[in-house]
Amino acid sequence: MKKEELMNLIDIESGEEFTYFENLASMLEADESISADSIYEVLSEVDMHVFSELVESYFFDIMEHMPDDIDVYNILEAEKRNLIALAESANKNEEGALNRLADEIERFHEHFSLKQNCEIVNHDDATSASVSLRDAIYDYRISKLSKENRDYDISGASDYEISEYIVSFGDLS
Repeated sequence: MKKEELMNLIDIESGEEFTYFENLASMLEADESISADSIYEVLSEVDMHVFSELVESYFFDIMEHMPDDIDVYNILEAEKRNLIALAESANKNEEGALNRLADEIERFHEHFSLKQNCEIVNHDDATSASVSLRDAIYDYRISKLSKENRDYDISGASDYEISEYIVSFGDLS
């Protein structure tokens, strides 16, 4: 996917418009692979402070209503902190930080939205499906509203390893 296609997908005309929750959600939840190069090109125009706030909000939203699995929850929490730390490093123009951020977003997107590593069992019609973590979380939300009798096994998503967890000492205080 080229930069223009990614910008079209996230509904912006320039990186400066990357200011809404929906922009980040569209990128992380895309149904197709997105190259780190395209992500880098878009992020090079994005206000990294705003991006950090969007990451915080996005992960809060998905983690607030997800099936119970402490391992996956902890992975998502660590990934949130990692993305925020990388964005803050990029905001400070630290060498290679924007590249690492783009690489990490690409890796997370693949694991979160494309890899079918979760299982949903629908007891109402005795069916099951393998889905991505993204789809399992959203199906879980819908099933709570519709009162459908489903079980969710998202433990397959716990095989994700955070590539780098970078937090400056000053950020800890």
